[in-house]
Amino acid sequence: MVIQQLLVDAGAAAIDQDLVMVEPRGLEVAADWRTLQSPETYVGYGQRRGFAQEAVARFDEPRIHASPGRLTLNTWGLSGTWTVARNAAVSNEAGARISFRFHARDLILVMGPRQGERPSPFGSSSMVSRRAATTGPTSMPLVAGSPATSAPTS
Repeated sequence: MVIQQLLVDAGAAAIDQDLVMVEPRGLEVAADWRTLQSPETYVGYGQRRGFAQEAVARFDEPRIHASPGRLTLNTWGLSGTWTVARNAAVSNEAGARISFRFHARDLILVMGPRQGERPSPFGSSSMVSRRAATTGPTSMPLVAGSPATSAPTS
């Protein structure tokens, strides 16, 4: 309504003053706070939480990670060669994996190629198998819009 009034004040004609009913779908739907058990999680060391391999971690340099095995709720781990930097975990070779045990309706991975590199192909073996390629930072829904889920992803 405020935007409509600003448009009228600016001299716009024929502005519909009725309120609009929005019907959100997919990622637009608000979280179900009653069942949500997993917080927003970052994989760079600057804001990390729940890194299962914390005891053997090395930061800002490539490291070969062995799969952490069974994860507890809200923990994540790496397998393959990764560089864990302040703002991101960067896969250094094909076949590297990230696993995360979560309980939430949505799981969204923000990913992309390094600056100046070719598109990054990736695959997901979460609840739905998918293959894609990103050309820049992308929010990739891996699990979306279903009831709360408690499952490992890799």
